[in-house]
Amino acid sequence: VELDLSKSAADVLIPPLLFIPFVENAFKHSKIENLKDGFIRIGLQADAETIMFQVVNSVPEHAFTKDEVGGVGLENIKKRLELLYPNDQYTLAIHPSDDQFEVRLKITI
Repeated sequence: VELDLSKSAADVLIPPLLFIPFVENAFKHSKIENLKDGFIRIGLQADAETIMFQVVNSVPEHAFTKDEVGGVGLENIKKRLELLYPNDQYTLAIHPSDDQFEVRLKITI
């Protein structure tokens, strides 16, 4: 697991637990316990005008499910973002591929 907070302003406020669903999904779907191929990279940069958040995680070669319930996390966060940041104050880009899953969130303050 890599965490990069190197360019973040300490006084920028965000709603509580906003990024948690993305981090949870990375741990749930990356098979991080695979020490050879599993990875999670989290980045957060913030200044007075913009918050940039990124999570990239490995995708295991073979699909697996850690629990029986799921599938609502990303939809719920999209709805929450619409309520918190209307009028195109945010962009959410989700890029799945064969070997990694990437989420990028940009919020304009």
